[in-house]
Amino acid sequence: MSNVQNIPEVKPSSELTSYLLPKLSSNKKTLVLDLDETLVHSQFQPFDVPSDIILKIELENELHDIHVMVRPGVSEFLKNMGKIYEIVIFTASVSKYADPLLDIIDKEKNCKFRLFREHCTPINTCYVKEIKKLGRELKNVIIVDNSPMSYALNPENGIPINTWFDDKSDRELYNISSILEFLSFVPDVRNYISQFIVNDEISYTNVINVFDKYNQMLTNEKISTSVNCENINNKSNNELIDENKNKNAKKIFNKNNSKTKFKNKENKENKENKNTLNNKIKKNITLNNLKQKENKKILPISKNSKSKSKQFNPKSIIANIDKNENNENMNPNILNILNQTTKNKTTKNINFNPSTIIASVSPI
Repeated sequence: MSNVQNIPEVKPSSELTSYLLPKLSSNKKTLVLDLDETLVHSQFQPFDVPSDIILKIELENELHDIHVMVRPGVSEFLKNMGKIYEIVIFTASVSKYADPLLDIIDKEKNCKFRLFREHCTPINTCYVKEIKKLGRELKNVIIVDNSPMSYALNPENGIPINTWFDDKSDRELYNISSILEFLSFVPDVRNYISQFIVNDEISYTNVINVFDKYNQMLTNEKISTSVNCENINNKSNNELIDENKNKNAKKIFNKNNSKTKFKNKENKENKENKNTLNNKIKKNITLNNLKQKENKKILPISKNSKSKSKQFNPKSIIANIDKNENNENMNPNILNILNQTTKNKTTKNINFNPSTIIASVSPI
């Protein structure tokens, strides 16, 4: 048997104290699917072609073979709808037959709950599936069934599907998938189902018209949203411009402030450099004075002389020697030169060799 959650038997509506399904655990809408002639067709006799499934069911203490044909696209349909809906299988068949069959056709357990004949509401000779007993908001519930009598108490929630027996070219589940995908995101499914159904049949012309109107509405909302976004963007851009202005003003302020700081720093450095230079000059002057004093002590220089290496003037030497009354102590070499020069009377044109005189004078 199935591992799907067991559902308690339903009580008459007047005595209903609890719902058939537990509290909804997701934001998905609820899709109620019929089983026989909607997803499968079953019979006791074999088909003309091989059956898709053969079930062995004990009924009234007898074992019976149930031959089952599965509608084209069932597995894919359940898988895709299971992603966007809470799927509930609600059948008027007995659980002894329906449960093992669902275990085969829904191996991935896309159908979260299973409801059987005992959960239906008997009205005359019909088993009616009372949607309000599910415990879901009716605006979010869709029932797909080949018999409109099954959802007679909630016709605004029902989508009829063609009764199926064994036609393997049938595409009904693929066609209805588009409608169900559309209904999965509308606010109230009843507002759209009533437009799709004409005389208990799906009018695909109406479906296309509804789709076009809805798409146009979305386009208008998108344009409106786009205009609002543009206004928001303009506002944001203005705020951004003001923000950039403030940033630029701050940068300019910081730049000017930095220039002022730099100038103050530069002036301070110039002043310090000037003071340093003055101190250096003073120091150099003081050192020069000290050097001059030291030189005076070591070798006094005459006031008229400008350099130690000043060339000797022969005339001055001769004049000084002439003025010297006492020449006895003079170097004999110098006296000889002087005497010879006097005799030739060529004192003005004499070629003096300073080195000779220095060499002669130095020993004194």
